[in-house]
Amino acid sequence: MLQSYDTNDAEVREKAGIEYKKRVGYAIPVIRYSVGLVTWPTEEVKQLDIKTRKLMTLHGGFHPKSTTCRLYVCRQEGGRGLQSVHGSIRDEEAKLKSYC
Repeated sequence: MLQSYDTNDAEVREKAGIEYKKRVGYAIPVIRYSVGLVTWPTEEVKQLDIKTRKLMTLHGGFHPKSTTCRLYVCRQEGGRGLQSVHGSIRDEEAKLKSYC
């Protein structure tokens, strides 16, 4: 998280997105950390989820013809157990609202 007297949302989102793409499998905390401070536009969040699926397909972790719904279902229910960026942001916002 960039530190200064004010928050530059665009720059923080850009750096968080770059860091997320570097470590896709372990990257959700990078996004969750900035949720309370930075507003994430829906289109950017969707693009991060799409980029995640593309990277997984390139590296053999996700078949191109496979359904994306099953990718985000938990393993106990027969899915792959991946957390979506959109779902993580909604979850973190809900937790912050209940905390405040």
